[in-house]
Parts: sequence; C-alpha cells; structure tokens
Amino acid sequence: MSGPVGVVEAFLAAFNAGDLDVLRACLAEDAVASVTGPDGEPVEMTGADGYVAAVTAMNLPAVDYSVTLTQAPVVVDDSVLVMVEVRARRGERALHNYAAHLLRVIDGRISRLTMVEAKPADSDEFWT
Repeated sequence: MSGPVGVVEAFLAAFNAGDLDVLRACLAEDAVASVTGPDGEPVEMTGADGYVAAVTAMNLPAVDYSVTLTQAPVVVDDSVLVMVEVRARRGERALHNYAAHLLRVIDGRISRLTMVEAKPADSDEFWT
C-alpha cells in the first residue's frame, strides 16, 4: 500500500474480494465508522472488529457484488474521498446504489470512515 490512496484502494479491493483479513488489516484498532442506516441517519461502529463484524453479517460469500470507483480518489488533508457504485445480486434480488466514502488514514491505516449512500432503504432491504 502506497500512501493514503493506496490504503483506501487496498480496503476497497479487500471488500470486493470478500477478504476480511485484509479488510481488517487496513483499519486502525480504534477505527470509527459511520455508515448510513436504513432511515438515512448515521449508524456508528467503534473499533476495527466492530466494522468487520458488520461486514461479516452481510454474508458476502452468498452475494454476487461489486463496489467500483466512479472517479479517481480525491485527497483532502489526511483523508481520501471516493465515490463508488454498488451492484449486488442474490437470487432474484438486486441492488444498484451509489455511495461516498471519506476515509481518514493515519499511519497507514484507516482511523475514520464516513459513508453516505444514495438509497439507504434499498440497501437495507437487500442486505437484510
């Protein structure tokens, strides 16, 4: 991983590969994640293990999914802003969504992750 953008790209690649060990390695122990909840309000998770547990609950191996950048990452101070397109399919169910992620990278690890998605209710329906 090379610099903050490299850390974020490795994080997204690990998510796409369903590699929770690499995903976890990209996060600081005390990382804080704020993600959009089903009602559009933020839901906060503390600690790398808390975030990985939430991703584990998504049961990624049972889903055909991808998270792809829609534009090049933008560095903002010690953070990286990425815009992504999310596509997922499980049986007859499908999800198509967009999200923005602002990831603060300190000492080569993500210490703060803020995710805002375009259609939180659609995501909630798909992942539950």
